[in-house]
Amino acid sequence: MHQPTESGRKRSAKGGATARDVAVLAGVSPMTVSRVVNGDTRVRPDRRASVEAAIAQLGYQPNLAARALAGTETFRIGMPFPLSSGKAYLSELLMGGLDQIGASGHQFMLKTCETPDGARELIATFIAAGVQGVILPPPLCAHAGLIEDLQRWGGAAVAIGPGCPVADYSSVVVDNREAARAMTRFLLSLGHRRIGFIHGDARHPSAELRHQGFLEAMREAGVGEPDRWLAHGAFDFQSGLVAAESLLTMKDRPTAIFAANDATAAAVVAYAHRVGMHIPDALSVAGFDDMPIATNIWPMLTTIRQPVADMGREAIDLLVAAMRAKSEGRPVKPVRRVFEHSLIPRGSCAAPAV
Repeated sequence: MHQPTESGRKRSAKGGATARDVAVLAGVSPMTVSRVVNGDTRVRPDRRASVEAAIAQLGYQPNLAARALAGTETFRIGMPFPLSSGKAYLSELLMGGLDQIGASGHQFMLKTCETPDGARELIATFIAAGVQGVILPPPLCAHAGLIEDLQRWGGAAVAIGPGCPVADYSSVVVDNREAARAMTRFLLSLGHRRIGFIHGDARHPSAELRHQGFLEAMREAGVGEPDRWLAHGAFDFQSGLVAAESLLTMKDRPTAIFAANDATAAAVVAYAHRVGMHIPDALSVAGFDDMPIATNIWPMLTTIRQPVADMGREAIDLLVAAMRAKSEGRPVKPVRRVFEHSLIPRGSCAAPAV
């Protein structure tokens, strides 16, 4: 079990400034930072000056290892952005990916889609535009038809967050089941037995894996009928409000709720405030992901941190390596990178009231 760590958000996992930090300070998009770093002459002079000043102030240094990996060949990368997914998670993932793309000098195409079928159309558009590699974020990483389309195409791809290895492609993940088990054990260690769980969007592989981890920990503790306090959400705030109401209006309501992501957990906190329940005295609440909302609510949220931006960077590195191998006629050996999670205890959890 991963031990709880101190709260607090690092600038980056490696300790240095990132393209995102530069973008925030300069008041521009990360893509503009990437263009300045790569000498793109299309950037307006005033924006270029702002970016250069921010780079100097922060001491930002593009990833030299990534530049070395890039070599002299420039690749074109495509990523469909599913609007139905958790936007905070995908934005964090995108920031990490853009940071690495800016460092390595490759081209990047990003387009939004509403459905998996829309994503399949986007992939066809990417291929027609000369894309050589594709990043598949969740839940697209689990869409069989989309995977089959990519396999027929024969280009490179990397999946982020699939529930199991994807044939022919590398992937980056966290162990969602073990992370959820760790959080559930934490709540049990505080003395909770009536623990509610809010399931995530069933289209995402991580949703059921987190549910399984919750169930396993509850059964290990000898808690009968662990799904007695189960509600279904969609990884968003609105569904979290509905789920919170269904759980907290039960006669034997839970004393703690573990939500499958931070947006849903924040909705539980909001609902509890609305009905006059004090957190954590009357109710403990835990989330998953450690997105900015986790520290923007009161009390701050106990959650599982996964290094989403680092996963985005690693996905780009793996994709570039696969594209290079294909361009040189070498076989691509898929790998599965499992990133460490951390349990971040904050003010939203405490022992149940006697």
